[in-house]
Amino acid sequence: MPKKEKEKDTEKKRKLSPEELEKVKGGAASASDLPPTVPENPLDPSIYNNI
Repeated sequence: MPKKEKEKDTEKKRKLSPEELEKVKGGAASASDLPPTVPENPLDPSIYNNI
């Protein structure tokens, strides 16, 4: 499973904007890391959709 997550990460980094790329680098790739990143990225609607 870790390999699949890494593959998704690289795909996301290619598609996402620089701001979202930073979010992914920060570890927002996993669902448990999404809530703490919400206050830092209030302009990203996808975060709220994932919660």
